[in-house]
Amino acid sequence: MAAIAALAVAYRAALTLGLVLGIGACRHFTPAPLSPADTADALTRRSLADQGLRAFFERVAPARSEPWPPARWDLEALTLAALYYQPNLAVSRAQWRVATAGEATAGARPNPSISVTPQYVANAMGGGAAPWDITSALDWPIETAGKRGRRIEQAEHKADAARLALDAAAWTVRADASAIRAEMLTLLEQRAAAGGASHADVAPRRMAALQAQLDLSEAQRQEREARSRLAEAIGVPAQTLDDVEILFVLDETVPSLERPPAELRRAALLERADVRAALADYAAAEAALKLEIARQYPDVRIGPGYEYDQGLNKWAVVGATIELPVLNRNQGPIGEAEARRSESATRFLQLQASVLAAFDRALANRQQATAAFAHADALSGAARDRLRETKQALGAGATDQLSVLDAEIATLQAERARLDAQVRAQHALGELEATVQPPLPTDVVATRENVP
Repeated sequence: MAAIAALAVAYRAALTLGLVLGIGACRHFTPAPLSPADTADALTRRSLADQGLRAFFERVAPARSEPWPPARWDLEALTLAALYYQPNLAVSRAQWRVATAGEATAGARPNPSISVTPQYVANAMGGGAAPWDITSALDWPIETAGKRGRRIEQAEHKADAARLALDAAAWTVRADASAIRAEMLTLLEQRAAAGGASHADVAPRRMAALQAQLDLSEAQRQEREARSRLAEAIGVPAQTLDDVEILFVLDETVPSLERPPAELRRAALLERADVRAALADYAAAEAALKLEIARQYPDVRIGPGYEYDQGLNKWAVVGATIELPVLNRNQGPIGEAEARRSESATRFLQLQASVLAAFDRALANRQQATAAFAHADALSGAARDRLRETKQALGAGATDQLSVLDAEIATLQAERARLDAQVRAQHALGELEATVQPPLPTDVVATRENVP
């Protein structure tokens, strides 16, 4: 009898200790107020000379951090600045962290529960027996059919999809910066050409000179607008780029694109971040279906019980509870999960089809732009030859100054056309790169924390 009483005392002590430990291990709420005024001030203070951005460069691209800030900003440097500042990337990064946190949720095991039920016996028997009954039971759940593993598998695939979606967002940022940068170069060259034509012209061409001035004003307006859109693509205020020199390299190549078109097409269809993200989404949908199928099989709950019955200590050594799957075999959720898996498969096929169409267009544009540049280059060379010959003829007295001016204007126009064609060819190369999406420094993309 003494042994039973001791067990009862130990049981109550274990219950009390478990409750205390459980409450003590709880996390507490930490307030994090969001101030619109503070965030607005932080946004307006962003700069390409920021020391935080410099520390970011020192970590991921040390060679580009000295001198600081860089005297000239090329596409790679602008891309790194966008990876540091761009708010859309910050949102994708936060979504990835949410998905990663879901892995811990999926792996959590269900907690046991304990029930304590005091009862008062109104017509208790005599003999000094206490009029109270106290019944307690420990309920320990045991998941069957590998449900926890299925949950973890689904959460891991969701985290993979969110991580790859972050990479795809980074590629969107780079592509936007590349396109606007090419547009800015076109506008700058239009300004130069328009200014040159207006100075070279003479009175009989006054209308052409006036038109050149209008072209110059319009090019200046569009160039300012392009700078604003480039600032938006990076994630900084427009005035940040006012005194920044942007480097334009028109003959740069992309080593990752130096492959046959068939290999590039296959890379676009299989290796792009958004394609792999869609594949991870499909794997998550399939894991969800496995989980719903596993839920056909009921879980088991086991646990001892204890009852204090008017002075008597009564123990239930092992109790078991199991759900009887006679009215519901989880067919509805299984059907929904199957439908979601089919939907995910069709979305994946839809994405691949759109990628294929975009690649074919980009490849055709690249080939056409390359051929157009070769033609414009030949015309520009012919115009320069004509100008040289006209100047020689002037020196020999075989022509007049007006003919030389006409030849100079024609040379300027041909050179502008060549430059436009070269910009279009470089832009087409950027579109092809954005379609194939060679790997970016993804560790840089994923580890960037929130920026003030």
